[in-house]
Amino acid sequence: MMARKADDLWTARLKGFLDDCVRSTVDDEGERMAEAASLFLAENRGQGGSQAWAAAGSIDRLLSNGAPVDAAISLMGEGVSFMLSRGGGGTCLATIVVVEGSEEVVAEGATPALALIGAYAAALLAEGGGDSRSLAPAHPSGRVH
Repeated sequence: MMARKADDLWTARLKGFLDDCVRSTVDDEGERMAEAASLFLAENRGQGGSQAWAAAGSIDRLLSNGAPVDAAISLMGEGVSFMLSRGGGGTCLATIVVVEGSEEVVAEGATPALALIGAYAAALLAEGGGDSRSLAPAHPSGRVH
């Protein structure tokens, strides 16, 4: 019963974080990345697992040195397949492959790091049995496919 409640809480936090990523502006990037580090490392969740714990110090250094995309990649771990792009209008998209390569999620963000960490949150939700199509936030400028 306690494990179920913990999983429900994790899922709720992850959904809220995904919505925050999509709604965030360029100015919010540092705060979101710090939140991502806290969320993924404190919970020891995601594909990075215990290797991500070892990267906690390096993530702080990456963020303080202006390397948020590198920090996002470090949080995700080495086993995550992704693609990152930015369009002419500045819109950033990140795609992450989930479910053993048979499905992918795409998230939009104001920066490459926000798009990437948002897509990672969506991928974790999709792997947990959630339907990634139901993850689209109500905010009109953000999409998760």
